[in-house]
Amino acid sequence: MLVEIIACSVEDAIIAEEHGADRVELCVGIELGGLTPSVGLLREVRRQTTLGIAVMVRPRPGGFYYSESEYETMREDVARFADEGASAIVTGVLKKDGNLDRDRMSELRDIAGGIPMVCHRCFDVTPNLSESLETLVKLRYRRVLSSGGQNTALEGKEVLRDLIRKAAGRIEVLPGSGIRSHNLAELVAFTHCNQVHATAFEPGNDPTTTNGSVDYGPFKKVSGRLVEEFVSVARA
Repeated sequence: MLVEIIACSVEDAIIAEEHGADRVELCVGIELGGLTPSVGLLREVRRQTTLGIAVMVRPRPGGFYYSESEYETMREDVARFADEGASAIVTGVLKKDGNLDRDRMSELRDIAGGIPMVCHRCFDVTPNLSESLETLVKLRYRRVLSSGGQNTALEGKEVLRDLIRKAAGRIEVLPGSGIRSHNLAELVAFTHCNQVHATAFEPGNDPTTTNGSVDYGPFKKVSGRLVEEFVSVARA
């Protein structure tokens, strides 16, 4: 069972590796669903860990139909991350009708130059998940992150099981969203998945976020304890 943990900092990635994760999805702005990280962040995570690093390319929060300037930003980011040694690129582009944008996603794959491509959970808002899965197979994407079209993977477990069956090894189906150590065993037993994607955050502690009058709010960091609990269940 391969375990992928979301990381938003170098420290997150180090903790994830120390406590048994196999891969990280590297992003920032997790409270917004995950956004494109910096090249500097990728470089440092590569330098300080041996993890697989799937890098998010998502230029803004909200939906997945992008303007020309937003798409150009994505093109540049994919090219840079490919040059900097990302293990995979995690992205997705939709048309106005909600279907996958084959042309743009094909071009991003070509720009990546052979680095595995992963479709993120934009997949879950497409009109027909079975058809979208076949589109991704034809586009030669390596993996798709999905909650089965529901808010959580457990709610979408029946769809995830069907997607894994239909994929038949042609593309990896990576369940994600709301997966925790207490519900992981149920999800694995039902779907027969062989990899999972999870968060393992806890509140961070940084006194420089406020002076009593100005407050930059709470932040989250990866918890070694939560990663270890998750990995322990995954490998049981």
